Amino acid sequence: MNEAFMFETLEKYYKENLLCFKVGFISFKKMIERILIPIFRAKVHLYTWNRWINEQNHG
Repeated sequence: MNEAFMFETLEKYYKENLLCFKVGFISFKKMIERILIPIFRAKVHLYTWNRWINEQNHG
């Protein structure tokens, strides 16, 4: 097994994996957005709601 062949194989393997990684990362990001954005919105909503209640109580 010569070095040139090994390098080509590694390069091909790397490119294929990079593509898989990109696709995987995009779907992972979408999954995170699907889970985290509603949680984040709920937290912001609760925070503003609590602040409003505090203003009503102390104002």
